[in-house]
Amino acid sequence: MLRCTRLARRGALLGSALLGLGLTAAAQPVPAQSGPPDARPDVTVATLTWPPYTKRSLPKGGAVTAVVRAAFDAVGRDVRVRYRPWNRAIALAKAESTGVVAYYPGYHCNHRPDAGFLRSYVIGMRPLGLAKRANAAFSWTSLADLEGFRIGTVVGYANTRTFDRKVAAEELWTIESHSDRRNLHKLIEGRLDYAVIDKHVMTYLLNTDPELRPHRDEVVMDDTLLGRMPLFVCFRNSPRGKALRSAFNDGLTQVPYKDIMAGRIARLSAKGAE
Repeated sequence: MLRCTRLARRGALLGSALLGLGLTAAAQPVPAQSGPPDARPDVTVATLTWPPYTKRSLPKGGAVTAVVRAAFDAVGRDVRVRYRPWNRAIALAKAESTGVVAYYPGYHCNHRPDAGFLRSYVIGMRPLGLAKRANAAFSWTSLADLEGFRIGTVVGYANTRTFDRKVAAEELWTIESHSDRRNLHKLIEGRLDYAVIDKHVMTYLLNTDPELRPHRDEVVMDDTLLGRMPLFVCFRNSPRGKALRSAFNDGLTQVPYKDIMAGRIARLSAKGAE
């Protein structure tokens, strides 16, 4: 009987000790999770400086960048944008070690034959044409009409396939520059007859660039366009690139991307927001 009583006391003491340990543990604060609980995953993309479509200092980064941000925002992702010269932007997206998974805006996503980029849904259309001096007495309706004229192009930019094929065959006389802005200067100075340029880019530069604005009435876009070019986001062909392209396409269907693009182009070209 005495033995049983002692065992019962030991059991009671042990139970009290365990209960005390449990209460002490429960009173300890739970370690906080690292980072804000509402943090969203981000995606890093590369583009060039090409206003009004893309430029770091423009609201939302430019008209096309605004579309890219809106589409990713719709699927819960934030966007980090790296602004680089065009060929460098493509190289960043090609190299997986850079963390950049896509570049934009591409016409066809085949700027490097071995790159293996994947096109997104179309994010917009751009009118590509030929700028000329307002007092020019010539015009064109077919590419054959352009033979013999000095035509300014930009290094690294793709134009329409038929135009680029004629350039490659040396059937057209093209003179390369490093920017649309430089080509407009050469056009005004009479060193070019035509300059291949996007209509919205031309309007933006003539209305906002301090050196070009005094000459904006001296340059017009020829009535005949080279074409209307679709714009894409070009994702690296990798498992992550495929997943992000799918997410981006889903987001694009949820936002009024055409209105976003048109509205921002109109405001930026008219006011030159910087």
